[in-house]
Amino acid sequence: MQGLGIGAFTLDWATVSSYLFSPLISPFFATVNIFFGYVLFVYVMLPIAYWGFNLYNTKTFPIFSTNLFMSNGTIYDITSIVNDQFMINMDAYSKAGKVNLSIFFALCYGLSFATITATVTHVGIFYGKEIYQRFRASRKEKPDIHTRLMKKYDDIPGRWFYSLMALSISVSLLLCTILKHEVQLPWWGLIFALGMAFIFTLPISIITATTNQAIAFLSDFKLGHYMKIPPKSMFLVQWWVRYNYILSAALDAGVAFMGVVLYFSLTMEMKSIHWWGITGEHCPLASCPTAKGVNLGTDSICPVF
Repeated sequence: MQGLGIGAFTLDWATVSSYLFSPLISPFFATVNIFFGYVLFVYVMLPIAYWGFNLYNTKTFPIFSTNLFMSNGTIYDITSIVNDQFMINMDAYSKAGKVNLSIFFALCYGLSFATITATVTHVGIFYGKEIYQRFRASRKEKPDIHTRLMKKYDDIPGRWFYSLMALSISVSLLLCTILKHEVQLPWWGLIFALGMAFIFTLPISIITATTNQAIAFLSDFKLGHYMKIPPKSMFLVQWWVRYNYILSAALDAGVAFMGVVLYFSLTMEMKSIHWWGITGEHCPLASCPTAKGVNLGTDSICPVF
């Protein structure tokens, strides 16, 4: 895939819902927010960074590519900078030079980190006061009708959660220590990841809840609370329930059904369909750099400007 996708259009539901899930289960404001964010990123920020400022010498590389590049625009040979255990060889890396990304992926990675920070900031500004008030009032509020009805069941002992957490952390630390060459994650990296998960669970839960999605584990207990299901049963069985609109469910089912039909009618018969929609890019020059003097060799179709 190359270029900016101008004029791209599809009625394939599998493609529509493949990255952002079904747009029918999200509120309208969330879908509009994603759309304008996409337009701002792809058709404003990206062209300005590429053609306007030549950010990070990005014209030396294609505007959109998943590959890694040398400073001269050729493909980076990753195997030359790793050892037989797939660990980076810093001496070889210093000799080969730094890794370069296309401007699309460079901005994607940067904005992904910005999104994480923005999540904490957004929740702190818009929900911080409410979170603090609810935390203080949690021990003083009178139980509602649902909580009173659930009192007839035995509550989940805290040791169940603590034991499960201790077991998971212990096994993970053991794997990071014994299989450190295979796992390639130091023990302190695991501790850091656990801390990050602890910090971001609440902000991300609030964001996903306001956009009509759910944190699976927590939503199950909420469902069990309103349906008067014993907490211990919820813990052991975990009711994985996902609500969806009828149309979205029908489209998802249609995609699955067609997948089965295509498997039995084509894949099992060793047949395939060839048409222009699956032959890749029809503009090979979209994968070329635009900087002056970049020569990718005689085997390349890219012109030298």
